[in-house]
Formats: sequence, C-alpha cells, structure tokens
Amino acid sequence: MLEKLGIQRVTIDLPFKLNHVHCFLAEGENGWKIIDTGLHNEKSIKAWSPHLEDKKITDLIITHCHPDHIGYAGQLQLETGASVWMSETDAELSHILWADAAREELISRYVKCGVDPDTVKQISQLKEPLIYPLPVISGYLNEGDKIRFGKYEYEVIFTPGHSDGLFVLFNREKKVLLSTDHILPKITPNISLRVLEESNPLDCYFRSLLKIKTLDIEYAIPSHGDPFFDVHNRIEEIESHHQERLEFILNLLEQPKTAVQVCEQLFRKNLTMHELRFAIGETLSHLVYLINKGLCRKNEMDGKWYYFK
Repeated sequence: MLEKLGIQRVTIDLPFKLNHVHCFLAEGENGWKIIDTGLHNEKSIKAWSPHLEDKKITDLIITHCHPDHIGYAGQLQLETGASVWMSETDAELSHILWADAAREELISRYVKCGVDPDTVKQISQLKEPLIYPLPVISGYLNEGDKIRFGKYEYEVIFTPGHSDGLFVLFNREKKVLLSTDHILPKITPNISLRVLEESNPLDCYFRSLLKIKTLDIEYAIPSHGDPFFDVHNRIEEIESHHQERLEFILNLLEQPKTAVQVCEQLFRKNLTMHELRFAIGETLSHLVYLINKGLCRKNEMDGKWYYFK
C-alpha cells in the first residue's frame, strides 16, 4: 500500500523499550518531503543517509514535539535548507518541555506524587533528549490544511492527547490515515499530564478518538508498529483499555493513595527511570480525568498529594 501511495517508510531504531519510530519520505513537485525524523543521534544519521543521497529535501513535516519525532529535524534543516512545518502548539512546547523551569517543576511534581528522594534524584539526572538543535519553524499547520504527500493530498486533523498539538493526516479518496502516535495497532499511546500546566489530556484524547470515529477509514499507517485495517475496532479497544484502568483506579481509592501508590498497581515492577516517567505521567492523567468527572478528590498532606473517593 505504501508504494501505491508513493510513500517510503524509513524506520529509525530507538534506545527504549519502544525500539523504533517510522518516519516517511515522498517525492513532491519540487523535491522530497519528510514526515518526522527520529532522535538526533548516530542511528538516525545512518538510517537517513542512504535515503537522502542525491535528493533535494524541501519540507520537513513534524507531527508533534516528542523527541523521537522532532529530534533530528533541526540538524536536517541545517543540512538541507528544508522548510519545517508543525502545529503552533507543539512548536511552542518544543521550547518549553526540556527547559530548566520544566525540569524543576517536574522534580517538584514527583515529590508530591510520593516518589522517594533517591528515585527523584535519578530521574533528575536523566540525559537531555536528543533534540538539539531545534528547527526554525517556517510555518504552522492548522486544522483542515491540505498537504500533498506522495501521490495524494492529505487533510490535517488535530488530535490532542498524546501531545497537545499532535495531528494526523487523512486522505479521503483512498480512506487512508497516517495515524502518527494517535492510534497504534498493538500498544496504547502514552497519555501523560503536561508538566507546566494543569490540563486534562485523557479527556482530550477521548475527544480526539471520537473525531477520528466520524471518518471513513479503511487503512491506518502508524508511527510505531505495522499498518493495519479495522481502525474503528482498534479505537474501541483503546477506549475500553482506558475505561478499565479508570475503574481499577477508582477501586483503589477506597483509601487515600499517592500517585506512586496507584502507579505501582497499574504498571509492572522494575521500570527504568525513563519508563517510570511515562508511567507516573499516565497515572496522573487518569487521576486528573477522574477529578474532573467528580469521581475522586485530591488533598495535599505533608507535601504529598493524596487521592481518594
């Protein structure tokens, strides 16, 4: 199907449990366009190198600001002179998420979540994500914008949740969705509470899934995992997964618990520090969702947050 669409998939290895990201390359009228880039590291450089030989790269389309998608964009822009396009929301977040203020707030949040001091120290010492230099944004993509990629035109559809400014690309003619990280075939995207503001990302994610449900989609091409059919059934599986977690959490809150105590019941033991960050973020997003639904409450006692019915 990718060949019929005029799209090449470029798979970049990642140094995480989720060990790859798919990026995409397609020829346009004046040169070649790329969707997402991988981290800025040697694996990305080596993976891209054979695909970029003798090609004029005109545009880099970044679906969201997470490091495995935006990481190599700045360096590619310097080397190719390509224009870089993404949502305004995530363009701004790319300058905020790894700044000192965000790191300090994140550390403070972990303390309030009940993370022990040694683990907080380990998390605070994690290496910076491989995203520098950040690209200079040439223009912002908006809901409803049209992008020619390969043989067909795609519509930009905003789907916040996994990231505040994430978007997918939909071709109505072929009923194809470039689903990025919004809908994945085997795993559920991480839905984490944002660092510097109170938000409700899980509610945003549910509403984004409902938006995609209204589309006539036959085939989805994700950023992780293989392309898949039966997109609407996959959406229902993801929704059920989160509803089961919400019910499980509510049952835990018969007695007050910290976010870490809830997290330990939701996720497996012996997480790496990288995985623990995602696990705590996802736990918080579910707790915030329940608070906003009026199903649980939060109080601060002795410098820690406690959640209860």
